Amino acid sequence: MAEPRRRVRRQRSMSETLGIIIMGFELLAVFLCVLVFFGTRVFPPPVALGGGAAVLAVMIVIIASLRYRWGIIAGWVFHILLFATGFLHAGMFVVGGLFLAAWAYFMIKAAPIDRHRAEVTAEYERALAAGEIAPDGTPLTRDASDVTPTPAAAGAAESTGVPETAGAPETAGDPATASDPATAGDPATTGDASAADGVSGTAPGDDRPWAARPSDRRHTADD
Repeated sequence: MAEPRRRVRRQRSMSETLGIIIMGFELLAVFLCVLVFFGTRVFPPPVALGGGAAVLAVMIVIIASLRYRWGIIAGWVFHILLFATGFLHAGMFVVGGLFLAAWAYFMIKAAPIDRHRAEVTAEYERALAAGEIAPDGTPLTRDASDVTPTPAAAGAAESTGVPETAGAPETAGDPATASDPATAGDPATTGDASAADGVSGTAPGDDRPWAARPSDRRHTADD
């Protein structure tokens, strides 16, 4: 039974993360402002409650869309309009101004972080597709046996009939004597007993020179 694939969690940008945090606190602040408007009769109850509910719904939609570029732009527009509600009630200049300043600061600081993260992610995906790194980022090393020969090298090996990895030919016998030309004609190094006997003038089984054998000298004198 195949193991079910685990869902990979989407990585949020820094702008999205900070925007969610700011607007999450802002939801609570706007809700409390709606209650203040309703309790102090600044607006009629239907306008205070209905308008507050509409504002909260818009904020929730913006929070859900912060992953997109247009969601960040909508957040800027919303905070500017929230600050402008200070013309309806002076206290909103303070509340809206604080949240607008916080929004501007975090969005400006998060932009370069997101750009740098996008560059790093692109380089990671390129190296992963090329087989240079593992999914966890560990560099991969290739063995020499895994390297595929180039077409030019393969064609040269086929035309000569010699494989690329052919080593030096094996020499028969003792390499020291086979490669030394001075010992090529020496009967003592060839192992031929008959040739050695003929050159030295000795008979098989007799280590003395030919002139030292009496019988050989007698036959020669008779001749």
